[in-house]
Amino acid sequence: MKKLGLFFGIALSILALYIALSVYMNYRRELAQDRVRLSENSSVITTSLGPIEYAIAGQGEPVIVIHGAGGGYDQGLLLSEAWVGKDFQRIAVSRFGYLRSVMPSQPSYALQADIIAELMDSLSIERAAIMGVSAGGPSTIQFALRHPRRCRGIILVSAIIHEHPMISWYLNLTLDMLFNSDFLYWMLVSYFPSSFNTPFGIPADVQAALTPAQRDSISYFLHSVLPVSMRRNGVAADRKVDDLTFPPEELQSSVLVIHAEDDNIVPYANAEYAIEKFPRVQSLTLKTGGHLLIGQYHRVRQTVNWFLVKHIATSDEQ
Repeated sequence: MKKLGLFFGIALSILALYIALSVYMNYRRELAQDRVRLSENSSVITTSLGPIEYAIAGQGEPVIVIHGAGGGYDQGLLLSEAWVGKDFQRIAVSRFGYLRSVMPSQPSYALQADIIAELMDSLSIERAAIMGVSAGGPSTIQFALRHPRRCRGIILVSAIIHEHPMISWYLNLTLDMLFNSDFLYWMLVSYFPSSFNTPFGIPADVQAALTPAQRDSISYFLHSVLPVSMRRNGVAADRKVDDLTFPPEELQSSVLVIHAEDDNIVPYANAEYAIEKFPRVQSLTLKTGGHLLIGQYHRVRQTVNWFLVKHIATSDEQ
């Protein structure tokens, strides 16, 4: 019996080691694929501050896309494909500290806006519409304030405008852990994906109504954040730079605000502030959808396309 018990113990140990090695090899293979995907699908220009990364998709009038926290140019392309569609040229930027973009010693929303203007210069784009998603909102607003003649209009989607998210100590600790370990993030998103739904802005009632296609889309989105180590500096900067002070009455660009009332990351109060204070604002308020506007993509795309067509034509007449 002792020999049999020893045999089973050794067999279980070998099996556990095999499983652990298989899991780790899968992680290394997928992470290598992610690094290749990111480097092959973008370009880098040299600005006055250093390298800035961007990628272009589609054809037509240009729309600069500024991603949210935890993102990069790839997140910008992914979300703008759903919300803008393929009738416009989407130019997605990696903000400071994300992927291959420089991290200045003193990052600010205004500085990020000026670097976007430099990117437009390098691409020979005189004027463009700007879409800011989530934490990309403040840089988008600063671009419109600092470079009004180059701005055909701004679109703020689930965006930080006036009030920073209130992040609990628990979520702060979770973010610190996740964005410091590619392996931990990969393990959780691969084997426990539902644990990410609430932190990534999907309320419980939206989760309960998800279709299989929506679940697959969310899974793809969560995996696309890898490698988190290449986004760590940007996430850290997003949590420190919080100067949201600006004169709303001076924002003369046309603005489209899109926000869900049940957004559990960026409070809907941001949209309310814009609707009340901005001189030239239109809005699409959604009852449900959470931070990522799940289940509302068709309405969002219709509204965004209407806004872009209207204000590109209007700005060309000026």
